[in-house]
Amino acid sequence: MDTRPCRGLYHDSQRGACFVLALLFSALPAAAAGGGQIAADPIATGNRLPFLAIHGLPPARSAYLLNEDSTRLYLHADAANSSIVERAPDGRLTIIDGETHRLELDIRHGLGGGWDIGLTLPFLRHSGGFLDRPIERWHEFFQLPNGNRDRLPRDRLLFSQSSPDAPGFQLDSAGGGIGDLQLSASRRLGAGLALRGMLKLPTGSSQQLTGSGATAFATSLHASRNLGDSLTWHISGGLLISGNGDVLRGQRENLLGIGSTTLAWRVSGNWVLKAQLDGHTAAYHDTGSLLDRGSLQLSLAAAFAMSRDWSFEVGFSEDIAVETAPDIAFHGGFQRRF
Repeated sequence: MDTRPCRGLYHDSQRGACFVLALLFSALPAAAAGGGQIAADPIATGNRLPFLAIHGLPPARSAYLLNEDSTRLYLHADAANSSIVERAPDGRLTIIDGETHRLELDIRHGLGGGWDIGLTLPFLRHSGGFLDRPIERWHEFFQLPNGNRDRLPRDRLLFSQSSPDAPGFQLDSAGGGIGDLQLSASRRLGAGLALRGMLKLPTGSSQQLTGSGATAFATSLHASRNLGDSLTWHISGGLLISGNGDVLRGQRENLLGIGSTTLAWRVSGNWVLKAQLDGHTAAYHDTGSLLDRGSLQLSLAAAFAMSRDWSFEVGFSEDIAVETAPDIAFHGGFQRRF
């Protein structure tokens, strides 16, 4: 693997992100010659805003379950950057200024009889990151507003929520670790229809904002349809139920509505383009900020079949409901079928 493009990067997060991308792309030229088919699954990402991601929002999934003794391994990386400041009239202040890098290992296995099970383990790191300046240049090139970025220090980490009458939270030093483990089980209900359940365990650290400190359970109904030879449509909706946890205790909503829809267009035998909307209801109350509002996020991605059993995907996400998701999140990953 040629890692020469990574030389000269001295920031830990830059080296880590560059290594992951180099690893993924190094497999592409050799494997692409195999061609093969690619599953037009939903984009394997979600709302990565730190105070929201810890709830354990389940990712979008296809209703097509794995066959008996079939296994799929997913490895995904996200880099999410936000620059948000909101001050309520009564003095409540919310600052989400920084970057989150997330590496997620996801394993699913088919049991037969219309069942499959899964395990998802994320690794997270919060830091000042390195995307502030490229984002500002992007805005300048397209003459887009910079929002709060012009008033905030570049590449700073500060995730903070303070209130005169409630316990607050602040993270201002880089760090990370294992996130909250998710266990899932799915049951086929019919052709292109499945019911999924997810249990989130508090294996992450609430102090480092890699976990919530609470157990959560989600259930969702998923439908998938092939619309002709080149289009696939997925839609899902459900509920997430969680405990109070250790982050913003007393201000957390214990019941959230969740939903997603994806349209995948197979432009050739190997390439699929995807557009996806992910949303959920408000995750908190009485913070006087964006956290009290529901979220809507748009993701766009391109997937490529490197062989019959390997596929690779890259994309990005934007906050359609402004400041209820990261300003921008970049996504890359691959899956392997066994």
